[in-house]
Amino acid sequence: MTPDGVGGVQLEMTRQDARHALEKWGECQTFRRGQVANEGWSVTRDSMTIFAYVDDSDRVNAIEISSPGHGIAADDQVVFAEVDLFVDEADVVIANLTDKGLQLIDGENGHTATAPDVLLGLWRDGEPSDDSTGLPLYFESALIARPGYYD
Repeated sequence: MTPDGVGGVQLEMTRQDARHALEKWGECQTFRRGQVANEGWSVTRDSMTIFAYVDDSDRVNAIEISSPGHGIAADDQVVFAEVDLFVDEADVVIANLTDKGLQLIDGENGHTATAPDVLLGLWRDGEPSDDSTGLPLYFESALIARPGYYD
């Protein structure tokens, strides 16, 4: 995962080009996030699901990967700036990304971390949780987006 894409799926590519790129990972399915969102693509594998979100101009404006692993190494490794986003505990991921020079902003009572300079969003959900904070120990989703996505 880079600030520009995931594998062959790149921000700004057309919806159809995204479909062709995603088909290398498996069968593409259409989906919508909510009732008014544009139709995008998703591919589900044993160890992750990847989503390509599409804007009104029919271009990819965000790419999200979710992992049900919660700390368990899988066939699909998701790395950003040489940091594994799903195997290491969320606090370790945050520390490692910060050490790489990324500014991360905490949100949603610690459930999210966002690096606005590269538009990387990380979400924690599920079990196991930290007994002292109640926060899930691992990130379960990572999203990259182009400028303006969160506006």
